Amino acid sequence: MSRTISRFLSAALIFSLIVLPFSSVITPARTAYAADEPYVTFDTFSGPPGVTLAVSGGSWGAEEIIHIYRNAPSGTPLATVTTDSLGMFETEIGVPANAPQGPFTVVAVNPNNDQASNSYYVVPFSPFLTIEAESHSPFAHVSVSGINFAPNEHVLVSLGGNSVMATANNAGSFNDADLIVPQVQPGLYTITATGQASGASTQTFFYIDAFYTSISPSSYFLIPGETLSFSGTGFAPGETVNVRQGASFVSSILVGSDGSFTNAGGFVIPVSYQGTSKTFVLRGSQSNASESVTVTIGTLSAMVEPSIYFGAPGATVTFTGRGFLGGELVKVYANTNPTPVAQFTVSASGTFTNAGTTTLPFSAQGTSITYRVVGNDSGVEASTEVTVGTFSPTLEPSNYFANPGTDITVVGSGFAPHEQISFTGGTIPNGAITTNATGTFSTLVHLPYLGGQMLVLTATGGSSHVTASVALQLGNFYPTVEPSSYYVFPGDNITLNGADFAQNEQVVVMLNDAAFDVFSTDSDGTFSEEVLIPFTASGALDFTFRGVVSHATVATSITVGELNPYLESSAYYAEPGTIISVQGIRFASNENVSVTVGDASSTTIVAANALGNTPEVSVDIPYMNGGSVPITFTGISSNVSASVSIVVGNLYPSVVADLYYVSPGATVTFSGTGFAPGETVAVVENDNALSSITAGVDGTFTAPLVMPFGVQSATYTFTGAITHTTIPLTITLAEFHPAIWFDNYYAQAGSALTILGAGFAGGETVTFRTANGQFGTTTADASGSFEYATAVPFAPAGSLDIIARGAQSQVETTASLTVAPIYTNIQLGSYAGPAGSTIEFIGSGYLPHNPIEILTDRTGSEVVASFTADASGSFDNTDYSIPGDFSEGELVLTIRSLHSFDTKTITFYVTSPLPLRGPDEPTPPPAPAPSDTSSGSDTTTKTSSNPEAKNETNKKSRSSSKSNKTTEIESKVTDITPDAAVEAGPSVDL
Repeated sequence: MSRTISRFLSAALIFSLIVLPFSSVITPARTAYAADEPYVTFDTFSGPPGVTLAVSGGSWGAEEIIHIYRNAPSGTPLATVTTDSLGMFETEIGVPANAPQGPFTVVAVNPNNDQASNSYYVVPFSPFLTIEAESHSPFAHVSVSGINFAPNEHVLVSLGGNSVMATANNAGSFNDADLIVPQVQPGLYTITATGQASGASTQTFFYIDAFYTSISPSSYFLIPGETLSFSGTGFAPGETVNVRQGASFVSSILVGSDGSFTNAGGFVIPVSYQGTSKTFVLRGSQSNASESVTVTIGTLSAMVEPSIYFGAPGATVTFTGRGFLGGELVKVYANTNPTPVAQFTVSASGTFTNAGTTTLPFSAQGTSITYRVVGNDSGVEASTEVTVGTFSPTLEPSNYFANPGTDITVVGSGFAPHEQISFTGGTIPNGAITTNATGTFSTLVHLPYLGGQMLVLTATGGSSHVTASVALQLGNFYPTVEPSSYYVFPGDNITLNGADFAQNEQVVVMLNDAAFDVFSTDSDGTFSEEVLIPFTASGALDFTFRGVVSHATVATSITVGELNPYLESSAYYAEPGTIISVQGIRFASNENVSVTVGDASSTTIVAANALGNTPEVSVDIPYMNGGSVPITFTGISSNVSASVSIVVGNLYPSVVADLYYVSPGATVTFSGTGFAPGETVAVVENDNALSSITAGVDGTFTAPLVMPFGVQSATYTFTGAITHTTIPLTITLAEFHPAIWFDNYYAQAGSALTILGAGFAGGETVTFRTANGQFGTTTADASGSFEYATAVPFAPAGSLDIIARGAQSQVETTASLTVAPIYTNIQLGSYAGPAGSTIEFIGSGYLPHNPIEILTDRTGSEVVASFTADASGSFDNTDYSIPGDFSEGELVLTIRSLHSFDTKTITFYVTSPLPLRGPDEPTPPPAPAPSDTSSGSDTTTKTSSNPEAKNETNKKSRSSSKSNKTTEIESKVTDITPDAAVEAGPSVDL
């Protein structure tokens, strides 16, 4: 009983030091100071060391010097400050990073030795490490991250003699400190992190593994020339693995970061290896781990076949084969000739396709050639035979009757492939003739001007020396010329079509006995030429056509009419600023026409089409007070013109709004009419210029504008850039009256909650917060209402204020609900056991998915285990193992809930290790389990840490064992609620 009372008194003292500065002591003390009693206070009264503390005071003398000391007014002050005219001051001091847990007393002294003091409670650091390892073998990289160190301090991180210095950030955390796993004996080691300023230290366990290598070749059977590569695992990350065959170095491999490699260390099998088995040894340069593998080497067997087995002289022969040494040079020999006719390099697999091109010689007509293909490095050989044929040439013309001077096509066949052909009887326009790979050709032949005669064409092969001939009949000329039109206007284009002239000859054209132009006929002796009728022409035009080569002559005549253009307009009356379309009709064909509007000095040039009609020209009607605008079209080439006058009207702009009384943030639509088409209208809201508006082609516009916040009315002024009319409109703005309410006013933290609201600005963002900070946002609809589904914020049981605030309207409102209490239960699977054993925690009545943390009185504020309750608020967890160096005695376990704000303690007894038993000694009975004294619902005590031993039979057996026990192990569970003292560890912010 005395032990329980002393614990309660100690817990009460710690609770008062931690909790009272926030509420019961400090806040009332500020209001209790007398007007003439100096005081000193802080911005916060507890926290970690190493922070900057804001210190302020009051009720001192005006403009007097105040010295700030730690503990007592002696030595060098922490700060010196001068009060203002009201006797108040503000300054900052630093709390050392190595300050011990407990009160950090600050004393303020003036020149009269008046003193005032207050204390900041230092809560020690509780660092924690997390690691990520790419491998547990030596030389692997381990990434270490830590939290809860002193801000910006250096942290020494070490593992098995290897260490690295990390630097914490402003929050006391660091990430990705890179450790190298040392090459030590396999086993369990610790990763330790120690803050160099705070002295805070923590560690975690890390198992260092050995190397377990495995090797496999890319193939266990290869032939010379193929590449052998290897795949392996279990080596040191990043090390070099050397590959040897006997005493010979073969290749090296760079291992990946995971200690493995794939298809690496490629080695080409030499010819000398064929028909043998070879063993390759792979050894790591750092790990010294090695593996061997044996492969079998086959022999080479070559074969070859030609692309053709029969061909004419000059034909091309290529070869396809396999079975040679990969990548070697291969030479091709014909019959017994020692000089190769071709050579090439085979592929890496020893194959080739359509390689070694050679030509069948003309001297070998009617014989056979044996080709031998020999590997230059391997010496393997394969042979094949090709038969050489003979030639039988022929000629065939495209026409056997043709006009003199025309071109015909002559096709020859049966000649040698790719040989030059000499030709007689006609001219070859395209130059020399060469046959293709099949010994054929096709060429144009220009026939001489030998009217009515028989012509013989002859072709002779330059390589084969064979000859072929053909005869054809030449005719005479009967030319004609026909115009596309016999009646035209000046500037028109007509087409003159001529036929039956000489092929590709020039034709001289005369107009009214004067030289006019020169045309050229095509390969059929025809022409088709477009002619421009002169703008000065009138009456009859006589054309004469004469062939320069054929001397054939023909004449034709056409008649030229007069131009009488006119204009067509889309409107003859238009509003100022509108656009009308005007088109010119019956100008000269394809001539450029100048367009002039009013007395403008500039003109627009448009092109008439073949009919002499211009495209529709867009004309901007100027802004003027009545009157008319003349529009004139003038042909630049024909010099003829046409005009039309457009009558101009007036404009009367106006603007109206669809609403004149709305809430801020609402949209009001303004409609304008009577403006100039496309006119820019400037908009000013009160004294602020907004984006301008452009009227449509009908002079109207619609402008939806969002009403501003923070004013009672908004005046919008619309000014036309063309009409220069200014129109003001005033909109009156309503006030907001926001409110929120809930679908449930009594619920557990974390349970579903719907927040409903109204009276906010339409479409604005609404944020929700409690005293602990913001927890959600939503968007109001167009009417300023919303329905937001969320969860009850995690908070202690009791009243909870929820505040809603509009982001645009800046209005806020508050509503309260009650957070329901919860009744938790916690027990252990067993209440005694030796160091190194696992403790099972069994809990119920917590919030769903509630995070749980485990602390002990032997490890202080360090969280030794953490886990999460299931969806029903229960858990059964064995994550915590008692460290093997814990001595016999009581171990007080603290079970802390982060969502339900609930903390409980249970005492577990650490027993001495059981003595070793001989083979004939009986097994001792299990340690008795003490009764659970925790508050809450009925509890169930387990016989061991096995979570499956929960049936009623075991309960009865355990009860029987308890009645017979001879040694009682004391175990206690103490509930800690927000109204009770905290027995050990840092305070929980409720």
